[in-house]
Formats: sequence, structure tokens, C-alpha cells
Amino acid sequence: MINISKEDFCKAINRLKESQDQLIEIDRVLGAVCNLGDLSDTVIKLLEKLTDAYINDQFGSDISYFCWELDFGRNWTPDSITDMDDNPIDISTPEKLYDYLVACS
Repeated sequence: MINISKEDFCKAINRLKESQDQLIEIDRVLGAVCNLGDLSDTVIKLLEKLTDAYINDQFGSDISYFCWELDFGRNWTPDSITDMDDNPIDISTPEKLYDYLVACS
């Protein structure tokens, strides 16, 4: 059961994306390593709990996959994630990720 509204879920993901983008830019400009990884991990773990996200020991959750591997959906392609029949699952935006999580719950 999903315990967070779509609006709040998307706000959290989008804010995390903005923060990550800012850290990347700071690191690029200053050459400094700025690590807010603990905060990012905490936000993702909270979202996982609120959405009952499936967590695979090898790959993590769909939420962490969306944020880190798919770079908040920017790197999504039709073969990024598929169902059991190899049909693409579009999780290219926080809204679509949320809809997918709702459908899976």
C-alpha cells in the first residue's frame, strides 16, 4: 500500500534531483568533493518505506535505480526496465515512476 501522495512523492524526487544536480555543478566548478550521499540515501529509504518499494539485494529498489542508474529518468530508454513479457515500463519521470509503484502495490 502506498502511504504517500503522488504530489509529495514527486516533490521529494524532484528536490533530490535538484540537489544532486547542484552538487555535480559545485564539484565541477570547485573541484571539491561534496557528499550529501547520506541525505540522499535517507530520502530514498524513506520513499521506499512509504511506497513499499520492492528491493532486490543485487539491484536495490526501483526508486534508487530511477535516481542513480537512470539519472532521475534522463537516461531512461525502452529497454531500461521491462515487464515479464519484455514490454517496456516507462519510468522516465517521477510521476510515471509513482504510477508504476502504485500499479505494483
